[in-house]
Amino acid sequence: MSVGGSTITQQLAKNLYLSPSRSLVRKAREFLIAFALEDHLSKQRILELYLNVVEWGDGVFGADAAARTWFHHPAQSLSPAEAVRLAVALPNPITRAPSVRDPELTRKCVRLIRLLRMQGLLDASQERTALDEVGAPDERILPDRATGATLAPPAGAPGAGAPPPGAVPQPNPAPQPSAEPEPQPGTEAPPAAAAPPSPATESPGAGAPGNSPPAGAGPAPATEPR
Repeated sequence: MSVGGSTITQQLAKNLYLSPSRSLVRKAREFLIAFALEDHLSKQRILELYLNVVEWGDGVFGADAAARTWFHHPAQSLSPAEAVRLAVALPNPITRAPSVRDPELTRKCVRLIRLLRMQGLLDASQERTALDEVGAPDERILPDRATGATLAPPAGAPGAGAPPPGAVPQPNPAPQPSAEPEPQPGTEAPPAAAAPPSPATESPGAGAPGNSPPAGAGPAPATEPR
């Protein structure tokens, strides 16, 4: 993260711990303090501290004081165009104050608004409003990103299973021939499978008409009188 000739961490070190004087000793101390800050703090925390102590005008320090001074409401109520104009004012809020209207500053504002849109922080209508407020009404807004993804209807819903609009209908596949092998010349066709035997029926009881003993069977054993 850098602004001007030094990084945001170096400017934070200078604003918090050092005087605004210019010397090699102060620059060396600024470098060492910045190294310690980056070793102990995250970039998000460094940026938060920087925005709360950076100068935005004569005696105006911090984003909230800048918002109240230039736009007469707290920082949390800033519009996208107002936030961009405050950002463009750094690191020289005297010659690049939010009230200054300059073509170069307007181009910087447009670039920042484009970045906010590409990051998904603004929609098309908010981008249009911000461009108008920073003095760029002729700038075109960015087109919406087309995903091209379609959701299939749930099973059982009307149109479920139907081809999507614009799809080319595909012909039905031709029936495939059976895969049974053809008999070769000189070979006999395999015999047809025999039908399974019918279930055995219960034979009639002894003494029933037409019941004859099986061939080769001996005479029935005699029974003793009681």
